[in-house]
Amino acid sequence: MNQDVERLSQNRTARIPVERMQGPIMLVSGGDDQLWPSSRFAEIVMEWLTCHHHPYKNIHLHYKDAGHFLYFPYTLSYMPPNVMLSPGGGMTITFGGSDKANTRTALDAWPKMLDFLKQNLDG
Repeated sequence: MNQDVERLSQNRTARIPVERMQGPIMLVSGGDDQLWPSSRFAEIVMEWLTCHHHPYKNIHLHYKDAGHFLYFPYTLSYMPPNVMLSPGGGMTITFGGSDKANTRTALDAWPKMLDFLKQNLDG
């Protein structure tokens, strides 16, 4: 078992028990996420599911140049993919990626997400 997975198994309060989920899981992560290590967390989730023999088709879409925020249709679609946010008070939050990389990621991931839902929600 991977050291990160092993460490998480010792601290169950720090994680969601994904292995108990009754259905397939799809994760989308950006390799340039500057808010937190989403790609590594997604890898750990996938390893955890494998270690626990989760019986569903689980998918991790990893986009190495994408940041934290990706906007998809129907979710704040009037906003561009955020790379930075300056809420005021001299504070700036960096989300990573670039407008171009985040947009490319959203355009690629959206139909895959719809397909995943169609495959797994249709009786």
